[in-house]
Amino acid sequence: MTPRAVGVGRSLVLGALVWSAGLVLYSLVEDGVNMVRGLPVPTQTLGAIALIHAVIGMIVGLGAGVAAFAVARLVPALGGPVPLLMASVAVAPALSFAAVKINERWLPDLLTGKSLAVNAGLLGAALLVGLGFARHLARRRQPAAFVCLVVATALFVSVATHLDTFFVPRMSLGGAVLAHAILAAACALVYAALALILGAWRALPARRRGAVAGAGAAAALLALALPELLSSLRPAAAATPGRPNVVWLVLDTLRADHVSTYGYPVRTTPNLDAIGADGVVFERAISGSSWTIPSHYHMVTGRFAPGAQKILADDATTAAEILRERGYKTAAVLANMSLGRGSGFEQGFEYFVDTMPLFLYQRLLGKTSIAEGLANHRILSARTVQRLLYRKTFLQSARAEGDFTNKHVFDWLESYDGGPFFLFVNYLDPHEPYDPQEPFRTELAGGIDSEVGFIRYDRPQGKFISTEEMTRDVVPRTSPEKWHEMVRLYDAEIAFVDSQVGALVRELQRRNLYDDTIVIVTADHGELFGEHGLATHFKALTEEELHVPLIVRYPPGIPNVLPGELITADTRDFLQGTAASPFGHVRGAADPDLTHMRVLLAAR
Repeated sequence: MTPRAVGVGRSLVLGALVWSAGLVLYSLVEDGVNMVRGLPVPTQTLGAIALIHAVIGMIVGLGAGVAAFAVARLVPALGGPVPLLMASVAVAPALSFAAVKINERWLPDLLTGKSLAVNAGLLGAALLVGLGFARHLARRRQPAAFVCLVVATALFVSVATHLDTFFVPRMSLGGAVLAHAILAAACALVYAALALILGAWRALPARRRGAVAGAGAAAALLALALPELLSSLRPAAAATPGRPNVVWLVLDTLRADHVSTYGYPVRTTPNLDAIGADGVVFERAISGSSWTIPSHYHMVTGRFAPGAQKILADDATTAAEILRERGYKTAAVLANMSLGRGSGFEQGFEYFVDTMPLFLYQRLLGKTSIAEGLANHRILSARTVQRLLYRKTFLQSARAEGDFTNKHVFDWLESYDGGPFFLFVNYLDPHEPYDPQEPFRTELAGGIDSEVGFIRYDRPQGKFISTEEMTRDVVPRTSPEKWHEMVRLYDAEIAFVDSQVGALVRELQRRNLYDDTIVIVTADHGELFGEHGLATHFKALTEEELHVPLIVRYPPGIPNVLPGELITADTRDFLQGTAASPFGHVRGAADPDLTHMRVLLAAR
């Protein structure tokens, strides 16, 4: 087919079709890599992600079709726009991955001369590689070779995303470059093997086909196993029996004055009430921040400084590291993907469940932005986006709701084989959107339109909005009745997550672990519902955002604290002293030598 045989209109259609098919294939490869890595993708989620890739591919493909038509007219030897379109689909994800990682790590200011030069070099290299791919495709059976090429490059981006998320932050520059070079070589062999299998290299002698196929299969196994090989290099501590277990539960976005343990008139937390009745309730626990990342960093390090970091530094000693050094088995199940691997929060944990890495869908474009765009541009209805896509952050691609979170906790407990353990669990349910499960929705928020809980969808504007737009435009015109409806949905979410805490307690009791376990229940921050003219959190340092519950249950009893007495608890000393007592050292507020974070508490 000569370039003149394809008009610009047909090139547009071909661009949309090729890019749509290519990105759907890319998403399937990425989902497959996540499944192999133990991050299964539910069918509904897989279908939604594939649909999003198809829509994005059609939109981008229209522009690519025009560009391919123009280049094909200028360079007839390329054989028309089709090879160019196929090559562009293969190159674009890899180029985007490299550009994002290089700019994030080493070139934060895009407008500097160094940054512009490096990015121009990346673009130039990508164009040369793309033209090489186009010439390669033009000489072969294009559909088969296209499938092989997209699979190979998608495999590279998918596995590289795992490496970058889970391992590269802890590797030297040389080690990271070597790991990616090995991966690139493995994916090249995968392409060769796939091309042979699909018949793109039919002229290859039979004796060479077997060798290439074997090398390709070995390379695919190497690519998929590379993260596991790196993981196996990490040393594990031996367990030491005779110490109490520690279960630390963080109920994300839970403000203390909506917990019935703290006198809230609605009985939202009967299970927390029971834990508090068997332990100690701290009435004035103040979070170190009004949003997730710094608050969690404060909690697990006992220091203020890590709260200013985007990635928790290696030199910050965490609770998990302290306990692991003392022979504890350590596990974390996190519903909030902000704390996922690559954030540094994983330090010290042997078992770690967060979210599956999806470069194009999550990292490059942002799945929330995609979901909002589909609704805002009327591609899908707002209701469809809310129900299918705009759920809480995915936990290993499942909805991050308490029952899904507990499933992973119970899976770990099933594999537990004795010895002291430290289990950290982050539940996300009270976080917006407020979309409680039954029977709690009916009991506490019956009759309320579910759309009310999706607080960043503004019905008058007919679109999703940012929290800044909500504060500026929506909060001033929100009626007290509407705030009350949001609060009822929020309370129902609290009641649901409380039921999941109760389910975890019962599971510990069923396994005869509860009586040997310290249970700590707290929150990272609270939530605003129109107070001070604000909504959600991360807006200020208000009472509603900073006053969080703190309940500690330790069977043998904890050091007596007089009602209202002010104490400061050194988190690191507390954990280092776990073998002797539940709190280790508790020091007076006037102690000038306390260098770690001081959390001011008044015990009931």
